[in-house]
Amino acid sequence: WRGNPLTTTTGESITTGILNESAKNYTFYVSAKDGHNCQSKETSWTVSMATTPSITINPVANVCIGSTAQLTADGAGQLGTYEWSTGETGKTIEPIINEATTFTVTGTTADGCKATSNPKTVGINEKPVISISGKREICLNESTNITVSITNGSSQQSCEWISDTGEGT
Repeated sequence: WRGNPLTTTTGESITTGILNESAKNYTFYVSAKDGHNCQSKETSWTVSMATTPSITINPVANVCIGSTAQLTADGAGQLGTYEWSTGETGKTIEPIINEATTFTVTGTTADGCKATSNPKTVGINEKPVISISGKREICLNESTNITVSITNGSSQQSCEWISDTGEGT
């Protein structure tokens, strides 16, 4: 055997040294002799460096507390696999978010190259809390003003009023 880098150079197999130059091909050569001292033609074997994936998590946005967040991994290629910091596997996960949670995902390409995403945090948006005020009892043929105040939630708040005019309620 000859080639660089080698850590074992005799026998029927070799162990290469660590191959750490990206976009480089490594070529190893071997020939054999038999008991009659006859030698084979030298044969080569080329090992090329596969591309290290760049793994990302998309999209990352805040969600309402108690809601699911859809997180999708990308970068390991069509035949790649993904393992999330939660232990789940697959390209997409939908965890329930009850507090700000940080996620990472490790992608493995079809060639077996692995990389881990940068950490991404899904924050929470507090659900709005409403307080209602107004008369609870009125006389026949009167109207009343019912007011709602909203705390928490975003600054862009809206209310939807639903009237139930059924008897007994």
